[in-house]
Amino acid sequence: MSSEIKFENPYSKLPGLLTSEELMDKAIRRAKRARRGKRNIRAAERTMLLTTSNILSDNLKNIIRNFPSLNMLPPFYLELTDLLIGVDRLKISLSSINWAAEKINAIARSALRDMRKMDPKTVRRSAFGRIGSIMREISGDIDLLSETREIFRRLPSFRDCPTAAVAGFANVGKSSFVRSISSAKPVIAEYPFTTQAISVGEIRYRGEIYQIIDTPGLLDRPLGERNEIEMQAILALKNLTDLIVFIIDPSETCGYSMIEQTHLLDEIGHSFNLPILVISNKADLGEKFEGSNLTVSATTGEGIDDARRLILDELDRLKIKEDNKTYFKP
Repeated sequence: MSSEIKFENPYSKLPGLLTSEELMDKAIRRAKRARRGKRNIRAAERTMLLTTSNILSDNLKNIIRNFPSLNMLPPFYLELTDLLIGVDRLKISLSSINWAAEKINAIARSALRDMRKMDPKTVRRSAFGRIGSIMREISGDIDLLSETREIFRRLPSFRDCPTAAVAGFANVGKSSFVRSISSAKPVIAEYPFTTQAISVGEIRYRGEIYQIIDTPGLLDRPLGERNEIEMQAILALKNLTDLIVFIIDPSETCGYSMIEQTHLLDEIGHSFNLPILVISNKADLGEKFEGSNLTVSATTGEGIDDARRLILDELDRLKIKEDNKTYFKP
């Protein structure tokens, strides 16, 4: 599969949503304009009812059409959606909005029939009351979809290509390492609810594109006790990558001891069925870790070229081994 194919963030192009109250106001304003110039009350009331119901049902149906299909989300976005919002909650909200669109149309059809034998203004007012009640009922559902858009729309997109994720404790130099080995400036996007960010760097080498992902710092405790940011990093490791590059800081200036860092390395090794390269950073501080594949300094550039080649060679080896692999399985 060509590395030029880009897997877009499915939420990135989701348009902004009006609230249920704003939708109701919009529909009634349009309906009032539409009834102007009608020759009799019955025609005016019919026009107002039809315009209101059509605008509301069309807008609600558009919300559903524009929202990403939850059954077609790539695994990373699917699990992240479930973690931060809840896939079942979204499915219920989408179903409620669809029900509202159909119910509004049904109310309008029934009211139009009643207008043949009853006072049209009274019928239209009654229908508007029922329609307004329905819109208030789905207010929270529309708000949930709008919240989902705001949370996810800033997340980056990812290429379908050989990918390495850089992992390790905070302050070991992961971001500096990604910037130093990437030929282009990483694309950086904030994670939801935090100032933490995921950055995606690309390396073009020998006619191929390789992707390097910098994950938020992982803390050393069981998976079940991790917070949302740590779980996002785990999702990136699990669903986006072919290779883990674990950055270790033997100087311990990151604030974590070597015992803590190696324990985290062991935990990641046991938790993920992925090959791991261990890169010892901060060589300029004079400390080394004998268990690493390579020692570098992201600050001075020492060993960075060797690290880049080591990572690319390993990704190439994995690509040959699994030549038919699809990196983003639907």
